[in-house]
Amino acid sequence: MTSNLPPIRQDLSPAMVAALISYAEGRPWHHLSGRSMHGGASGTVYGLSRRGLFDPTKYELTPDGWMEAHALVAHSNQRRQSR
Repeated sequence: MTSNLPPIRQDLSPAMVAALISYAEGRPWHHLSGRSMHGGASGTVYGLSRRGLFDPTKYELTPDGWMEAHALVAHSNQRRQSR
């Protein structure tokens, strides 16, 4: 099956993907619990910032981050529907 969805970046960790999807769904950092809520996500923020997907000064996704997040959600939805 051919997809019309935009390609997903291959340099994102599972934690970065989860963070971007949570943001796109309007639930920033909803995927975190326990110690991750209290500092464990700093590496994720740093990694997303280095890739130009997160602005740590505003603590929000950049325009590129939003585009990537929406692409990830679309891919996730497509996978769920094909099951």
